[in-house]
Amino acid sequence: TQSTWGAGRFRQNTTSYLNILRKIIHINPIHIIVMLWYYVAIISLASAYGDCEFYYDYGYPAHITLTLNLPDSDRPTGSSINIMDEETRDILFHFNPRHDHIILNSREDGFWGDEQVVVGEDGYPEGMVDGEDFQLDLFIYKDHISIFVNVEYLDRFELRMSPERYSCWSVKNGMEIETFFGSRMGV
Repeated sequence: TQSTWGAGRFRQNTTSYLNILRKIIHINPIHIIVMLWYYVAIISLASAYGDCEFYYDYGYPAHITLTLNLPDSDRPTGSSINIMDEETRDILFHFNPRHDHIILNSREDGFWGDEQVVVGEDGYPEGMVDGEDFQLDLFIYKDHISIFVNVEYLDRFELRMSPERYSCWSVKNGMEIETFFGSRMGV
């Protein structure tokens, strides 16, 4: 039938293209397929975490102050701000306010680390209210990030990777940045 011919033709063309690639670069066709799968995975991760909203590229240690708008409580749980490597999409720091707590995490080579869950006395830290602005201060050092919400200490996040290559900041699923200020701290 025509569909069988089409499938066979596609398989034949794909095989011949893989053979040509293998001859040109001397790589096993299985490795080519794995590399193609890897790039497709990277592209899908890029779309999942969005493009860079802005960049901070002035070195570390750094003090970053953001005024963010926390979406209403019916928001998806994926609202977050991420400090990322634009090329690999690795996430140095993931700040994800949920309905009654905050998740801190990082992702390297496509794998999330252990979640660090932060819960205030009544869920969110003082001053974080759905639908309202709050101030997030991040003091980023070579081995940790000190996190403050509305000038009150929230927690310390131990870095699992060196911060030097992470300059891309993305915001997703309803969280909005009202202001951003970054400066390098003296050492």
